[in-house]
Amino acid sequence: MALFIARKPSLIESATNFPGGFIVKTGDNSVMAARDAERAEAAAVYAEAMTGPTYASTAAGLVATADGQGFAVSNSDNTVSIYLNSGGTAVYQRRIDSTPGLRAFRPRSGYGAVGDGVADDTDEVNAATAAAGPNGLVQLDGDFLVTDWVNPYGVQTVGPGKVVKAITGGVQQLNTYADVPGRYVYGEEYLDRVMQRLKLGASGSSGQIGCFLYGDSTVAGGYMSMSTVDLVKRLFHVRGIGNIAVTNRGVAGTTVSSLNVLADLAPTTDLAIIKYGINDGGNPDGTRLATFQTTLDAKLTAIRAAANGGRGNLAIVLVGPNATSDTPNGRDERWYEQLRGIYVEAARKHKCCYVDAYAYMRDARGGATVGWDDPYSDGRAIHPTDSVGARIWGLVVDAIIPNGWAQWWGTSVHRNVTNTANAPSASAAPSQFLTGIDHARATVGNGWPIDGFVVSHRNPDGGVIQFLYPFVANDTRVLVRTANISGDTWNRWTGAPENLTLQNSWVNYGGSFRAPWAYIDHAKTVHVEGMIKSGTTTPGTLLFTLPAGMRPPAEVICFGPSNGGLVQFKVATNGNVTLQSTGDAAWTSLSGIIFLAS
Repeated sequence: MALFIARKPSLIESATNFPGGFIVKTGDNSVMAARDAERAEAAAVYAEAMTGPTYASTAAGLVATADGQGFAVSNSDNTVSIYLNSGGTAVYQRRIDSTPGLRAFRPRSGYGAVGDGVADDTDEVNAATAAAGPNGLVQLDGDFLVTDWVNPYGVQTVGPGKVVKAITGGVQQLNTYADVPGRYVYGEEYLDRVMQRLKLGASGSSGQIGCFLYGDSTVAGGYMSMSTVDLVKRLFHVRGIGNIAVTNRGVAGTTVSSLNVLADLAPTTDLAIIKYGINDGGNPDGTRLATFQTTLDAKLTAIRAAANGGRGNLAIVLVGPNATSDTPNGRDERWYEQLRGIYVEAARKHKCCYVDAYAYMRDARGGATVGWDDPYSDGRAIHPTDSVGARIWGLVVDAIIPNGWAQWWGTSVHRNVTNTANAPSASAAPSQFLTGIDHARATVGNGWPIDGFVVSHRNPDGGVIQFLYPFVANDTRVLVRTANISGDTWNRWTGAPENLTLQNSWVNYGGSFRAPWAYIDHAKTVHVEGMIKSGTTTPGTLLFTLPAGMRPPAEVICFGPSNGGLVQFKVATNGNVTLQSTGDAAWTSLSGIIFLAS
């Protein structure tokens, strides 16, 4: 009879991560229950997942198992009952469903597979996979060599075993934890130091994030069209974090034993991004896993014990190795599939964030010259190039600067504010506007020159520019103003006319002619318009005074039409506009007064 086990994902998965309390020996089907009564529930659930063959009766199950081992007894209603052999007594655990779609099949005990990684188990593994069906599980308690794994429904595997196929230079592991829905990032709560810097401000040395990169050639760079430093900085910048200094300590060909953060520890060192593991796979098979674990642990222990290396002083991001397909040198999925547990444990123990780059993009085979390079010219993918590299580093920076932080402390926020009720006041100081881009309604009632919309761009160093545009037909004006950073005040609007006060009996001509006004455009050119009459026409007569900001750097003579011909105007540096020649009281046009402001 084929063994099957009902799968209850939330319970079994919780039990899998249960902190101690029971030990599972999948090879001999034994489950050691926790002595602690509070852990009995988790142990019972895990017994369901890891139990051995199904027996016809409890007597048969007790004969075939030893004290502390679990077994299942088949029922007639498509269920099985789970028992625990406790000193020769069958202790009932629970009854579980055995309908297809919830089963976990073992190729070895249920289908006759050998599971030694040498014998061809293709038929047996494919039979178990097909029987499991959609949403089913295949329990692996050995290494199963296949020529092809037929798995159209994406059946997941559980247990420590592997499905492998022979390739040039060794074998390729086909099953993976990375395909099980889960997380790519752990320990984001340990990034306190970055938040501390963000809270100090977006400009100035006090708010600058000091970031160092450590790792192998995938950190050292040279395989993307942008350097690693430039890419990391750009990824921070587009999230609105511009005040960051990035130093690259990556060295090609290195392993985790080369990690040296201690030399860079200082009060201004805030963030260490560490990415090793690829070359560590080239160490001897029998010792490489233990060597990697003990070395990583020792390095992190030393960092956290050093001055300026504690959690409150330094945020550490451990980036797991990216996928490669270098089987001859031991740098492939067989190596990477073993590392997540080590990284997660190290991250928790040493208060680090962990980004699982391998699980994020785990299939490098066939990726040489596409998403990875091909350094051996034989299809072995090693170094991520633009498409893969940008995604991996993007995931890293996303972990460091989540959306909530980017919205709060970032300087690249784009906000759209609707309706006039939320219209900002034109008199608000430049510093009161959002750092980033703010798009809002503008009304004359709130002090804006026209009704329309205002777009504000504010840089973290204090620079602000605003664009004000109307929304009515045939009005194509775009008014612009900038901030005076030193005084947190506004410069005048360009394109917005300002009325002029006439002197010495001159008045507006009236009718359909425009009253005198002046405006400055974006090129600092001042334009005066309007028709006047009835004033004093003697040369030297003051007509009006232009406001500050609309005055020339030196005196200017301009010409304008009048009833009797051209009239000369003199524009002084103090803004006084006087008659240079005799004026005409019948009518005089000011439209010829145009000059470049100081």
